[in-house]
Amino acid sequence: MKKHVYSTLLNTNIEEAWGFFTSPMNLAKITPKEMNFEIKTIDDPETIYPGMVITYCVSPFPLYRTGWITEITHIKVNKYFIDDQRVGPYKFWQHQHHFEEVNEGIMMTDVIHYSIGYGWLGLLIEKYFVKSQVDKIFKYREQQIKKIFGSR
Repeated sequence: MKKHVYSTLLNTNIEEAWGFFTSPMNLAKITPKEMNFEIKTIDDPETIYPGMVITYCVSPFPLYRTGWITEITHIKVNKYFIDDQRVGPYKFWQHQHHFEEVNEGIMMTDVIHYSIGYGWLGLLIEKYFVKSQVDKIFKYREQQIKKIFGSR
């Protein structure tokens, strides 16, 4: 199981940050274009709720397009929410979104836990390819978030 943590300081308040990140339609705004991200089905595009299932098509890796189904499993308003992959390219994927009010604004922290499976082959793929792809996705995400909210 791999774990990655990414933090970004947002120049905003908790209501704005929470509102933006809990609206599934905003995910496309912070996802790299080359991932060809597309929401296929969603119950309520306005805001998330526990048990919400979202179906996407995405290209997480070059030349590979797949369906991805996530479920919002936990929410504590203005503090965190968690989505878990139900169907997708990983053996296991969990994305925790944490929000903390600090003097400078909102510290948003993404915690990713994942496993791609496939034993030793999967470990090599993760080391030489997946880790850099995940880092690239979250670097792009940070750049877009800073454009939207600014930074201090």
